Amino acid sequence: MYVVLRVYLIINKMNWYLEIKTSQRHKSLKDRISKGVIAGSLAAAAVIALSKINPDLYQKVQNQEITIQQAAQQEAYNDQFIQEIIRANPQYDEYSSYVQSWEGFLSQPKMLPNEKFYTIGIGHLLDGSQRSKNSFARAFPDKNYNSFSRGEGQITKEEAQTLFRIDLPNYIDKTKSLTGEKFDSYSTNLKKNLISATYRGSWGYSPKTRRLLSEGRYEEAAQEFLNSDEYRNAEQLGRRGIIRRMDAVAKAIREEGKK
Repeated sequence: MYVVLRVYLIINKMNWYLEIKTSQRHKSLKDRISKGVIAGSLAAAAVIALSKINPDLYQKVQNQEITIQQAAQQEAYNDQFIQEIIRANPQYDEYSSYVQSWEGFLSQPKMLPNEKFYTIGIGHLLDGSQRSKNSFARAFPDKNYNSFSRGEGQITKEEAQTLFRIDLPNYIDKTKSLTGEKFDSYSTNLKKNLISATYRGSWGYSPKTRRLLSEGRYEEAAQEFLNSDEYRNAEQLGRRGIIRRMDAVAKAIREEGKK
């Protein structure tokens, strides 16, 4: 009887936790969509959800009469629409939490070792690129980009999350573009590591690794990925975390080859 009761309590505790987590995710998506913060893979998931929930609005998007951002904003408080987005994009949360686990948080711009530009929030490089400026402007319409790029200013964790939610879909799309058509066939573990590597920059600088991976030469690809001055000199540069992060990518590539 005691065992049965304990199992019952554990199951209900898990259900309670999952309900809270689902509720938080619903709220987060509603907030993002209502603000127009939707792009990349999330926008693709919204298109799929819209086709099921509101075919007329979906057709307007297809006819380019309205953008997916505008259409999604109209459905932002439709719980069924939000649920369909979650179903269409089940791995987004895992990608997000994984990248954040490596990046950490900076409330003020900081010049990291061996970098030419300041970093803010959750690994956002203030490099002056149009991508960086556009993301910053969308997240912080009232903040001055140039001031932050000079090392001035401060943001909260909540503001950092807003910027990160704008950044991540772009990096997911970039990862897919760099990796090629085989990306979708890879395991979630490999995909989240490739996204992490793209976010940090190392995947874009590894064309030979990408080629070897596409050819199914996993061990060679893993070795080539670590064949980097940045990896070899990480301790010397004061960035030991790079070693662990790149090792995780190489390990994921090797594990993919065993499947």
